[in-house]
Amino acid sequence: MTSHSSLPRTTFYSSTAPGSSMNADHTIEITSPDSGKSAKKRKTSGNAKDDGVKPAWSRLRKAKRPGYLARLTDTPLDILLEIFSKLQPGDLLNLARSSKALRRIVLNRTLAGGVWRSAFVNVSDPRAPMPPCPEDLSLVRYANLVYDRYCFECGSTEKLEVCWPEYTRLCPECFNNNFIEVKFQQDNTVDQDLSRLVYHRFRSVGGKLRGPLCFKRAHESLQQRLTLLEPDREAYNAYVKDETRRALVRSNLSNEIRSWGGRTRKLKKADGVEKRRAVQDAYKTKLVELGYQREVDRLSSRELRSLPGFKGVKPLDEKRE
Repeated sequence: MTSHSSLPRTTFYSSTAPGSSMNADHTIEITSPDSGKSAKKRKTSGNAKDDGVKPAWSRLRKAKRPGYLARLTDTPLDILLEIFSKLQPGDLLNLARSSKALRRIVLNRTLAGGVWRSAFVNVSDPRAPMPPCPEDLSLVRYANLVYDRYCFECGSTEKLEVCWPEYTRLCPECFNNNFIEVKFQQDNTVDQDLSRLVYHRFRSVGGKLRGPLCFKRAHESLQQRLTLLEPDREAYNAYVKDETRRALVRSNLSNEIRSWGGRTRKLKKADGVEKRRAVQDAYKTKLVELGYQREVDRLSSRELRSLPGFKGVKPLDEKRE
């Protein structure tokens, strides 16, 4: 049988007697859990601030409040993917930035491939169909180029420019760092082919026209590949043919995206005008029903638009009535 003296003793805190002052001295006995021997007794004042000793409760860590999306990943995966399939590509990009767990789900090609395809279907308008995603571009990258507003190099959001032939978006500073000025030699076969395959453009910098400017990584990669294949003319010509087709696809995509963007903006503007007109007609009808026919006839169109609610696009519902 184990002796009671070998068991560790419990720590006791002497409580203050009823009716006594809370600042009265009380004794705390602390027992070592290893040896069972009492540690040295000490007296502390009831007011811990006066002695510089923090109370025990102050050392307890407060439970961190979970975020609004913390429990979202606890949902069954099939239900979660069904919910995500109702979103648009821009919403999925924002969702991927909300947490690491959601990012692993949304950017997983095996799990979320159908989700991204559904997202592009949700955002498509039959009046202005969106150009299909190229074969050499993933749906996530395609959505990032179309809907996102960040520089691919530094994450800046100011004065961004999308370079579709290179599938990238750059701010002015990163554009200057990644585009180099190249002089193509007409008597060099490799340079002649590079001038047709590499995307290049001219740009005004400080009032002077600079160019041709090429994307540095693409220019170096193609130049190295062409130089390596130059001795083998058959392989060289086959590679140039493939790259010419690829450059043509990217150039056509750039034109299609610009045209699609222009049509989408016009349709959005026309839809806004139509919705505002419908809201104004609903307000006029409601005012006439309430007995304000004379005031409605007396006010001009500008004066009616100055009334609260006439400029909005939200339909008149029961709450707003």
